Amino acid sequence: MGLTNALTAIAQAYSDSVPLLVIASSPVRASLGKRWGVLHELEDQRAIAAGVTGLARSAHSARDVRDHLRAAFATLRAARARPAYLEIPLDLLPEPTPLRPERFARGGGAPPPSPASLAAAHALLAEAERPLFIAGGGARGAGAALRRLVEATDGYLVTTVAGKGVVAESHPANLGASLPFAAIQELVAAADVVIAAGTELSETDVYTTTRLAMSGRLVRLDVDDFKLADQFAPEVVVRGDAAASLEALAGDCRTRKGWRTASGAAAAYRARVEAQFDAPSRARLAAVQALRESVPADGVVFTDMTQLAYLGNYAFPAERPGLWFHPRRPRADPRRHARRRHYADRRRGA
Repeated sequence: MGLTNALTAIAQAYSDSVPLLVIASSPVRASLGKRWGVLHELEDQRAIAAGVTGLARSAHSARDVRDHLRAAFATLRAARARPAYLEIPLDLLPEPTPLRPERFARGGGAPPPSPASLAAAHALLAEAERPLFIAGGGARGAGAALRRLVEATDGYLVTTVAGKGVVAESHPANLGASLPFAAIQELVAAADVVIAAGTELSETDVYTTTRLAMSGRLVRLDVDDFKLADQFAPEVVVRGDAAASLEALAGDCRTRKGWRTASGAAAAYRARVEAQFDAPSRARLAAVQALRESVPADGVVFTDMTQLAYLGNYAFPAERPGLWFHPRRPRADPRRHARRRHYADRRRGA
């Protein structure tokens, strides 16, 4: 049946904050929930979809369809987009309606960050001697501000795979999508202030642990209230669009020399990471480099669950966002354990 066939893709869209509208048919209204044994009968089709969407509605009239679609489009345009699901019973589909076509008002979006939270974040950043920035998919539109910040503070930038290319990976501050590696985790732990922008800091960003170790003070920039109150317990919370928050911080940031000048550019840390690669990993690294050389500069690469792709998350150079896509599987996917073992083996040099 159509909905169950689509669930994996819908769950992926939920995990990656992709605005996806799913419309499915359901059995006739008179049969719903009665176990008549009709074709494609489910006990509660809407409830199945609700687990992997931000909104799941079932229509029983043409007005329901209109009203549920209005709510669905609002969900797609929310500060953090999620898929929306609408089911329409088969006997409702052919019914005539007096309703006229309607254009829904555009709304949603992230609220502006509060001046007080920005001031608190700026104060921490101004005091930082070892600042480090972690940028996720929610910061993909903030590349210019991030670049100004890492250059002004002489800090480092690490991205998640979703944030890959937000600042060119050739930039001397950019460590790329390298959170799974021990050398980078040690650098994160050494930072006295970490600015995490538009990222969940989830297991699928790190792979080797469920919680990235930090000893410094944490600032979270995000639109998701749940993430702002999760296990990391940030010292400063800036609720709002990550790009707007980073622009505000970059506009009033004192330029100084410090940590990166003393400790070395990102290339030195990348060399430490790659020095631990075993022979199979070095062969995959050569393959990723060959792929980069053969794909046009603006070519887009889509990957899935392969050893080459796991290494490519780190090793494929991206000079701007949107060139490398790798799915973040929902947490129920058992293959995440294989990924965790893969990165753990590489950390040990096995």
